[in-house]
Amino acid sequence: MPDTIAELEKSTIEHTAGAFDAFCEDIAGMFGVGVEGTASDQQIVTMKELKSDFKKVTAVFIIESKGVINGDFYILFDQDALFTIAGTFVMLPEKIIVQNRRTGKEKEANEIADAVGEVGNLLVGSWDKYFREEMEGHVHLLQTGTFIGKPWLKPEENIGLSKESELVAVKYEMTIEPFDSVLCMAAFPKSVFEPEPSEEEKTEETDEEASQEEEPKAEETATETEAKEEVVTEKTDAAEEEAKTEPPADQPTESTEKTDEEPVAEEKATEEPAKEEEKAAEEPAEKADDSEEPVPDAEPAADETEPETEEEKEEQPFETVSETETVDEDRPVSKVIEQMTHSPAVLPGEITENFLTDIQAQNVMRTDIAWATQDDTVEAVLTKMQQQNTGYALIGKPDAIQGIVSKSDIQGALSPYLQSIFSKWKRELDTATLQIKVRWIMSRPVHTLRPDATLAVVMETMCKHSVRALPVADENGACGIVTVYTIFNALNAARADQADQQGQNTDVPALS
Repeated sequence: MPDTIAELEKSTIEHTAGAFDAFCEDIAGMFGVGVEGTASDQQIVTMKELKSDFKKVTAVFIIESKGVINGDFYILFDQDALFTIAGTFVMLPEKIIVQNRRTGKEKEANEIADAVGEVGNLLVGSWDKYFREEMEGHVHLLQTGTFIGKPWLKPEENIGLSKESELVAVKYEMTIEPFDSVLCMAAFPKSVFEPEPSEEEKTEETDEEASQEEEPKAEETATETEAKEEVVTEKTDAAEEEAKTEPPADQPTESTEKTDEEPVAEEKATEEPAKEEEKAAEEPAEKADDSEEPVPDAEPAADETEPETEEEKEEQPFETVSETETVDEDRPVSKVIEQMTHSPAVLPGEITENFLTDIQAQNVMRTDIAWATQDDTVEAVLTKMQQQNTGYALIGKPDAIQGIVSKSDIQGALSPYLQSIFSKWKRELDTATLQIKVRWIMSRPVHTLRPDATLAVVMETMCKHSVRALPVADENGACGIVTVYTIFNALNAARADQADQQGQNTDVPALS
């Protein structure tokens, strides 16, 4: 770990080039494109001076650092970098990326703001991984904001920096094939290299602030006390002067005061007996209330309703809990499965508990699995799923499952403007979502089951991991897939078989 601020600053600059290189490697691996980059020497710049390098629309990623580097620093992409990297993320055609680099404005940049945010997530992830491995004392990096526009116009409002703030900056020139090079920059305020104060220093600062606050309060209190003493002294002096100047009170004055006080005393004497009479009247009423016998509970009436014989008890219907009381609205399917696992009595047709242990995963799984690779587009995977009439596809190979994707995952990745109802607003950017690689939306890790796993184990596993599909694998690899729908089909078939054996009609009556 660097010992001085200068050493930390130098080490950070060296690691900045490596972190940018790691970001380039991640882009190259994810999208299969050639990416190269070169870092330049550090320089001290201000927000004013950034305008010379970032003249047009710029993306600024605000990054919080914890560890040996403490505080916010900034990574900037010029217009070419913004449109090139974000366009690569969403698979935009080369012609559109070139056009945006040449004529794009803030409006076009904000239209792909979500893609810019994803670029920032990958960028911070690459940097964080590199710093954890290479910089001793690093804790974590976190993206706290993204600004798209011209940061030098209102830097304090937009990114929290003044125009005169000095920044230690490292430029990085990146080339993504087949486009021309773009400019990126990491800018570190000087404050991030200053060591964080120790607990003792924080305590001392707090004590100093508290003492500074107490001193004015003490002065104010002393001033208030002096003012009160002066007021009391003035009142005392005034009272003494009045006592000297007033003549002594004569006897008639005293008699007059007494006559005025006598009616008041008579009124008090009259009021006291009246109050005592009221209290005396209230006490018997309270005693009478207390002496009343308590009303007996209605236990005998309840006893009368109880059945008197064992036959009558057997005829009483069992209490059942309605589905609306037991099913969680947020996870209805998994909650029902969990209830089925622990309470076979709620299964339709009163299927016995042996059903959950006798039936195995291999009895209810589908064997026609839809397979895809990580490099397949969502459009291609959706086509495969539709051809096989399934809601799930496994990614990888039978002996190496890399992920699983559902129809809902694909629908969430596609633009809603691809639907026919919104087709009149469809743009090329919306169509480009069809070319997203499935590796970005698949779920992993994938939990698997043995073919001999009981139905109870299958349902408990689904509830535990909050999934609705589980691949079934043996020693040779994946051989099937169990979903909530295959389980429901098995339960429904068992109910129908049991009803046939008992001679019951399982047909649903027609609506009248």
